[in-house]
Amino acid sequence: TLGDNSKSFSETIPMLYSQVAFDLDGINLVVEGSYFHIDSTIYDARIYFQYEKEILPFIKLGAEVGYRKELFDLDDASDVDTDINIDGIFTGIYLRF
Repeated sequence: TLGDNSKSFSETIPMLYSQVAFDLDGINLVVEGSYFHIDSTIYDARIYFQYEKEILPFIKLGAEVGYRKELFDLDDASDVDTDINIDGIFTGIYLRF
C-alpha cells in the first residue's frame, strides 16, 4: 500500500541459499545469503555473531547480533514493479528445540 494505491500479489520464487559458519571458541560467526536473478533481483544477506547455551536437554537459548541487507527489485512480477532496499543492524534472542 502506498497512499491510496494498494496492490497484492503472490509469486513463487526459487532462490539459491548458502551459509558458512565459523566456531570462534563458543561464539559462531555466520555468513548467509539467498539470491535470485532473472528478470527481477532479490537477495537477503546476513553476517552475524551467534551464541547458544543449552538450558535443558535438547533446548538451547541463543542470541545473535549482526548486519542484514535485503533487496527486492521486481520487474513486472504479477504487474508489480518495485525497488526496495532494507539494511541495518539487528539483534535477536531465540529458543531452539
